[in-house]
Amino acid sequence: MSKLNRDVLYLIFKELKYDTETLRSCLSVNKIWCEIVVPILWKNPWNSIKCGKEKLLSVIISHLSDKSRKNLIQHFNFLINSYQKPLFDYISFCRHLNFDTINNIINTILYTNINDNVLTGLIEICESINIQFQTGNYVDESFCKILENSLIKHANNIEYFKITKQPFTKILSSLINLKRLELSGASSIPIEALTSLIENTNGSLIEIRINRIVHEIINNKRIIHAIYQNCPNLRYLKLFFSGKNFLELEKLLIKCQYLNGLFILIDWVGDKDWDWDILFEILSKSSPTSLFKFKFTCGPSKLSLKSMSLQFDYGIQP
Repeated sequence: MSKLNRDVLYLIFKELKYDTETLRSCLSVNKIWCEIVVPILWKNPWNSIKCGKEKLLSVIISHLSDKSRKNLIQHFNFLINSYQKPLFDYISFCRHLNFDTINNIINTILYTNINDNVLTGLIEICESINIQFQTGNYVDESFCKILENSLIKHANNIEYFKITKQPFTKILSSLINLKRLELSGASSIPIEALTSLIENTNGSLIEIRINRIVHEIINNKRIIHAIYQNCPNLRYLKLFFSGKNFLELEKLLIKCQYLNGLFILIDWVGDKDWDWDILFEILSKSSPTSLFKFKFTCGPSKLSLKSMSLQFDYGIQP
């Protein structure tokens, strides 16, 4: 088994990416296995943290610049003898920086929150890698501004961005290489900022998830228009659609020929123009051949078997 081609081993271990216990057990088999498994474990280490928070914090600190590390030592004496050059460049494998989790680790171990020195150091680490970034539920405006301004300096490296509330800076306009965007409950984000963000990505977006945000008909139309005009490579879309904008949905299906997943959210309370027959007629006639799965929120509006039959006639799977 140890003599298998490295590429074959990688494909096998990649299938175990959510089974961290098994992957960790492979680290001690031999050097080759270790070199293959470490990048997989460190691609997104925050999802599998159950213990060893101090070790994880030590690894993070070990990748900070000398200046940032010295600033930390001035505040936390126990770090004086904790530095040891790591065997791997672990942070270079990391593609997801979850500041919520990092802040919780620091708060648990050091009984404090992320300060400017840690934050600056973490952003330094991001400079040479493509990262995914997820905001937390921070209420400290000054902290958010520091975080966002630091990220703006390295915005070209951010490929995934999830936000749960309106940012305090113009960070959205700087995300020109974004591939995946997720907005959750961030209904206060101005429509101009959202459409500009989509337009500025210049076709790099392949996944958009806008959760629990209902826009007015005209603004919903502007978002859909911005997507099909600027996201030709889109693979997945989750968005509220108004019954008044079925024609815009049809244009989106025609323009986004690589779309393979569509999650349609419906405002059952305020949308009196929703028509299942029209929806499935558009889906059956205008969907790209790549679209093989979709999902929609269900409500009191009557869904007829005739409407549903259209999707099966055209081979679309619910």
